[in-house]
Amino acid sequence: MSIIDYGCGSGRLAHALPEEYNLDYLGVDIIDELLDYAKTKAPKNYRFIKHQELSVPAKSESVDMICAFSLFTHLTHHESFIYLQEMHRVLKPKGILVFSFLEFESLKHWSVFLSTVESQKNGTLPHLNTFIEKSVIKIWADKLNFEIIEIFEEGQTMVILKRK
Repeated sequence: MSIIDYGCGSGRLAHALPEEYNLDYLGVDIIDELLDYAKTKAPKNYRFIKHQELSVPAKSESVDMICAFSLFTHLTHHESFIYLQEMHRVLKPKGILVFSFLEFESLKHWSVFLSTVESQKNGTLPHLNTFIEKSVIKIWADKLNFEIIEIFEEGQTMVILKRK
């Protein structure tokens, strides 16, 4: 099974995946230090690359699963949509995309929004926090030819999509 962990960061997913699964794993991020650290926590056959373009570095219809945890929370809506287009392109038919996002509807996420507002006021905003609503996810899934398998809350709101 091939999997791309987009925005892999420090390698939490790579570390959590059982080595006996024998995955074709690719971790992608934009920060060298996080990639270097992720490599130390992962099986030796896992690959990690730095990629800063609004694209997915894989061939069309070549990947079984893509995970993007907390990626879209730090992008604009149009950047997220571009990545979703790319993810659809590289997923095999019936391939699975799992991602998380922040939404205003979730009471747990409201504190993140208020903290972001205060950081903006103080000029100390460390990074962008973008909120996406379920209605937007549903529109994007429809426009991009994804089937929504499930949307649920687990810390951030989680989505499981299947490429049609």
